[in-house]
Amino acid sequence: MNVLYRKPVWNIDGLSHLTCTNTLLSKEAPFKHEFSCRYSAGNILKKEGKDASLDIQSWITHILPLKKDDVRYLNFYSDFKGRDEYRYQVQFDKAITLLNDTLVEIDTNYGKYTYSVMQVKPEVIQINSVLEIHSDGVLAENYDQVLEIVKLAGSIPTIRFTVN
Repeated sequence: MNVLYRKPVWNIDGLSHLTCTNTLLSKEAPFKHEFSCRYSAGNILKKEGKDASLDIQSWITHILPLKKDDVRYLNFYSDFKGRDEYRYQVQFDKAITLLNDTLVEIDTNYGKYTYSVMQVKPEVIQINSVLEIHSDGVLAENYDQVLEIVKLAGSIPTIRFTVN
């Protein structure tokens, strides 16, 4: 079993954890958990003049079944079917202009992955990442459906913006 199943999703490298509140904690299948956390961060931005970037790769830790370059000759079976969603609202102390509004989506018989970044207020951006696994597995000849999702969900782009 993947060791990441034991890692609390609210432990994020580089961020100071302030509070975390469970809003839903189910002890019955499909074991839904929802919680709201607040963080603070000092220097997570890379700045060049008025332009800045935010690397959130470590914030979104969907547990992916494989590495992006795995080759497979046998049928593939998922650990679980289900849905895993990360939603962040990042508030800056100044207004910004998002340079790369993003919406990426892939939907296959195996599953679906959606990633979006949008500006919701002058100083707030919202980041959503949703991984849904629909199938217990896929035949070896359809393995590319798994790889497409793994490649996309495993390569979260850096967010770029201008500080106003």
